[in-house]
Amino acid sequence: MLPILIVIPCFIISITLFGLAGADILPDAYKWVGVVPLALGTGIFIIREGINEWWYNKNPKRLDKFEQDILEKHFPYYAQLNDQLKADFESRLGIFRMQKSFNMRGTKKVPGDIQLLIGATAIQVTLGMPRPKELFKKLGTIVLFPQTFISPNLSLQHHAVELDIDDPFNCLLLSIDMFVEGLKQPNQYYNIALYGFAKTLKEELKIKDSDIPSPEGMKQTLVKLHQMRGFPMGYVFKYTALGDFELFEMCVEQFFTYPEKLQKYLPEVYAYLMKILLQDPINNRNPVILDVDLAAAEFEEIEKETKDTNIEEKTE
Repeated sequence: MLPILIVIPCFIISITLFGLAGADILPDAYKWVGVVPLALGTGIFIIREGINEWWYNKNPKRLDKFEQDILEKHFPYYAQLNDQLKADFESRLGIFRMQKSFNMRGTKKVPGDIQLLIGATAIQVTLGMPRPKELFKKLGTIVLFPQTFISPNLSLQHHAVELDIDDPFNCLLLSIDMFVEGLKQPNQYYNIALYGFAKTLKEELKIKDSDIPSPEGMKQTLVKLHQMRGFPMGYVFKYTALGDFELFEMCVEQFFTYPEKLQKYLPEVYAYLMKILLQDPINNRNPVILDVDLAAAEFEEIEKETKDTNIEEKTE
């Protein structure tokens, strides 16, 4: 919006000056001055997106009432935040939607509510992190499909989520119907947007599945992740069409969907993700962690109390 307020007057002034020069009203020595506002207006028009990003970073913009109502009704993470974090959430979301390209396959237009909710999921994953100029710098485009899809990279099986890694920008592919089901029925479906943005973050931060603490071994961690949701082993392959488990993505999805269960059954994983994402989603009104060391100490105390209680129960 700001660039347009500058560009239009520049073009008007330029046209006026060229008109005066053509009518020989301006002296010959000044007939070229119309080039100055023309060049200025053209330059600002070319870099208008960067100016908009700078402006909205300096002057955070809240969502309108209609979009706030959508999030309040359909996005529990946002609805439970305190007012200060809601304002930060909305500001980050506005910038994210400006920076990323959303494309739709099968229809001409991306549904506005779906774009809003998917963007909100990106902010959910990163709200605790320091505010950079751009979230997910390597992610350029989010491609939405009405249903599960096949792609050039995974052409043998329909799937719901995929990260196409490429230079200079990656592309995240998501199925709308599976995304909606995951929001509505987390006890029956994975949240593929959480999974997809965890995958994107994993790629950008160069996180490996072996970084996830697994005191009983990675296989047992995977078993517990499935048991917590009541899903059969390998259920996630229906979403990814891959032959291997992606542990970090599964843990992040569980971290935000059922944090209490993850803290109870895989406390080391929960503590690890708290440090990576700088969030404690169990504290749903104020999940952002300002003091990581203090939060970790508090968590260790809770973990010790839980173990002591379990020992007492077994003794009885």
